[in-house]
Amino acid sequence: MVSRRALLKASGIAVGIAALPGGAYALAASDPIDLPASDNGMAAALAQATFAHPGTAFNRSDLDWLKANLGTEPWKSVYAELAADSRSSLSYSMQGPFANVSRNPDVNLGQYRNDMQAVHNLALLGYLTGDSAYSAKAAGIMRAWYSTHTTWSGAEPYLTACDYVNRSVAGADILRGTYAGWTATDTIRTKAYFDKVYWAQFSIGGGNRGAGTQVRSAGQGADQLQGAMAVAAFCDDQTKFDMVVNSYLTDPVGGLRNSLPNGEIGDTGRDQGHAYGQIIHYAFIAEVAWKMGVDLFSAEGNRLRAIMEYFADYNSGGNPAYIPFGSSYDLYPAIGGERLARSHEAINTIHTHHVVRKGQSMPLTTAYRELSAEDYQSFIYRRTTDTSTAVAPTAAWSPPATSTVTSLTSADIGTVGSPGSTSSSGGTWTMTSSGQQRETGYRYAYRSLTGDGTITARVRSVGATGHEADAGLMLRPSLVAGSSSPYLHLRLFGAGGGQVFWRVGQGIVSGNFINYTAMSQPYWLRLVRRGNFVSGYTSPDGTNWSPTCNTLFHDLPATVYVGLAVTSGDTSVTNTAVFDNVSAGSAAGTVPGTPTGLNATAGAGRISLSWAAAPATHYYEVLRGDSGTGAYAVIATEITGTTYTDTLVNSGAGYDYKVQAAGFGGLSGQSASASATVGTLGLTAGAASLQSVNHPTRYVRCQNSLGYLHEVTSGSDTQTRQDATFTIAPGLAGTGYSLRAGNGMYLRHYGFRLRLESDDGSQTFRQDATFRARGGSADGSFSLESSNYAGWFLRHRGYELWVDPLENNAGFREDSSFRVVAAWA
Repeated sequence: MVSRRALLKASGIAVGIAALPGGAYALAASDPIDLPASDNGMAAALAQATFAHPGTAFNRSDLDWLKANLGTEPWKSVYAELAADSRSSLSYSMQGPFANVSRNPDVNLGQYRNDMQAVHNLALLGYLTGDSAYSAKAAGIMRAWYSTHTTWSGAEPYLTACDYVNRSVAGADILRGTYAGWTATDTIRTKAYFDKVYWAQFSIGGGNRGAGTQVRSAGQGADQLQGAMAVAAFCDDQTKFDMVVNSYLTDPVGGLRNSLPNGEIGDTGRDQGHAYGQIIHYAFIAEVAWKMGVDLFSAEGNRLRAIMEYFADYNSGGNPAYIPFGSSYDLYPAIGGERLARSHEAINTIHTHHVVRKGQSMPLTTAYRELSAEDYQSFIYRRTTDTSTAVAPTAAWSPPATSTVTSLTSADIGTVGSPGSTSSSGGTWTMTSSGQQRETGYRYAYRSLTGDGTITARVRSVGATGHEADAGLMLRPSLVAGSSSPYLHLRLFGAGGGQVFWRVGQGIVSGNFINYTAMSQPYWLRLVRRGNFVSGYTSPDGTNWSPTCNTLFHDLPATVYVGLAVTSGDTSVTNTAVFDNVSAGSAAGTVPGTPTGLNATAGAGRISLSWAAAPATHYYEVLRGDSGTGAYAVIATEITGTTYTDTLVNSGAGYDYKVQAAGFGGLSGQSASASATVGTLGLTAGAASLQSVNHPTRYVRCQNSLGYLHEVTSGSDTQTRQDATFTIAPGLAGTGYSLRAGNGMYLRHYGFRLRLESDDGSQTFRQDATFRARGGSADGSFSLESSNYAGWFLRHRGYELWVDPLENNAGFREDSSFRVVAAWA
């Protein structure tokens, strides 16, 4: 059995991917990568973003407003503080970069934070002053980190990755949107850095979660969502953006629903420092979404406004009414911690939205803001005019409605001392049990539930007062008792307090539990199923619900059992428990259907897949195995359509494929397999020219030793035709191909730019000048993958030739596809 303490420490392993020289990221054969797909067969976006840069969490209009008001207080004094900070100086000495950053124990953490603060400060000053030297300094620090940093470690890597995105991602976004010296290559490599190094820490999507959410509780979960929103927005990733919006709107322990209509949040009862942190994260998420055209401020009836007003009320000396509330970490009986005057970051963000944009009243927040001074982290969010607009997302998922339960099947499960009983009268349920304990013996009054669903009950009395006596709600896929059956049990103890316990899969002997002391009898309990996720709630009044868990099960069947469970904890003792207000309801399930109709078609250097759309799908994943082995691994994820072309294959090799669908309710089963053998793809040695697939009048050409995609015709001069002619030769690195110009020099990448240079005999040069031929976007075409940067391809952008990491869009595939044609010279 695993305690809460063990659960909180369970993530203390280093994560990341290996960095190659220059900060590229090596993809092992088993690493999933995103490849383009058509957009057919998918559900509409939950919240369609219009990505804008900068926009994390302020845009150019906000920067211009700030710039125009730097001579007015309070912005004038705070701007002076910003300029005086050592991390705003052109003489600031970068403290990193480092390959690894750890928190608990802290290793390179302070240096990382200072450097990211410097990126933010310097980028901001670069725009406000018009002095590009500040921007250049910031860009240099960011480039050093994205070229070096690959892992987070320690007991809290998820917090390290999330805490400073309002500095790191925001700073990079200022540079991207305002600094002429920030290049397309900077954007590509920074996207790769945030996607590959940061995203895995956010617990949104991936693995058995599908596209679902399982962030941590209260402020920690909100912190993860803050990081996820920043990365999704910077990466222009609609698929990730939708997943973040879904998590923000529906995650019971870390999303906005970890709050009450009166303004309490999960950390209100913990202490006011952590409570304000949770508010900062929520405000940042909503403001970034607003900049992308999506209104999250209006969610749950303008809940952020109520949250900020409640916090301001208490922390300015008021005594607002408190309802017992918390998160999966604890249930708090009272407001926690001493009253504090806080920085204005969240205050300004929420005030600007509701008061300035919307003309709504926030008197407590307005007054509370005057208790502390403005600072340079917050002054950019303080405005007196703002006419920007955004659109609310489509309706978020909600637990199915319930109706009164009048009939339940009842049985003794496992070891009991004597037969139990169940009776109901006028909505009151009375149950007796001499069950051994909740694992191996209890009385269960249950019903089947198909799809998503809710069950609610009030435990009026547990009965016996012993610690092992309990009464509560249980969800399980079978009626077999035992220490290896999956189930979730939310219960009150006879001795006081309560507990949520779960085991997520068949044959998993250990389980997880969280104890709560601030529960008395009578008390309300609720279980909610959303696909493969089951969450528990407690309430003192049946109206205001505090979450206890958001548990992901392994492959819950469509139909499960839910009901009332009672035990005495001693087979020689009979316990009698009483329930009332029992209700239940169900709705269509949100686990995607298993994809069908998978078809694999072989081509030269490629295998093309197609399948039928599955309901409730947010994206698909493709699994591949060597022919006949039966061993599969995910090779591509976040495919937003029902087709996929696999070009990372070997000519003549056979492969087996399966597809699975990811939805907000979890991951589907795997499709039936389909197999194909790759057709031969070979480039004929000798003189040739390389024609662009999507710009067929343009060809690979070197001019002034740099690679371009230029127009070449029969009327072009001799030099142009010679510059567009190469000899396809065996790869200098021993495999693949190299491209040799007429003067004996080779095309190689350096700083990821294609250029023509002489072979210096070094291993680095030979690897840089060697490429693997992969299938292209069209029949008869090919792509060239770098031999020393797996997953990075030769492509044109702005008609310049670069080596870039594979992107999840059809345009990239076309930009990186060529045909071998007769030599121009």
